[in-house]
Amino acid sequence: MPWTIDDKFRVPGNEEIVAFVERHPTLSAHGDVAGLLTGSAEGLRGAGRYCPDLHAYAYMALYTMQRTIFAVAYGMSALVYRIPKGSVPSALAEGAAVCHEIGDAWVDFGGVGFGGRVDLRRWCRIAYEGAVASEKRI
Repeated sequence: MPWTIDDKFRVPGNEEIVAFVERHPTLSAHGDVAGLLTGSAEGLRGAGRYCPDLHAYAYMALYTMQRTIFAVAYGMSALVYRIPKGSVPSALAEGAAVCHEIGDAWVDFGGVGFGGRVDLRRWCRIAYEGAVASEKRI
């Protein structure tokens, strides 16, 4: 089933992720990867969750109060956070991989996020804080 992204997310800063979703309108997310994503955001005040169809296992995204998407879960294991460029080398050192299909600031922890091998809450917080900081520059 094809899903679109809600128009409320067509804001400055979301161009890459909106284009990615539009290129892949049938993105789904396994319940385990969506659960890891939402669990990584626990305690982040102001972080929202978006899923175009929760019951059909559509992709899951996290966003700020200004609607900037900073993380997304899709497929069987993709757990992707948009982090500040200066943090990318540290993410790679922990086993993440750049998700070039979305953009160079998007890193996928899906290969190492299962089993607690990395602190996903830390990376989610870094992504969230980076997104909020970027909104102040717009």
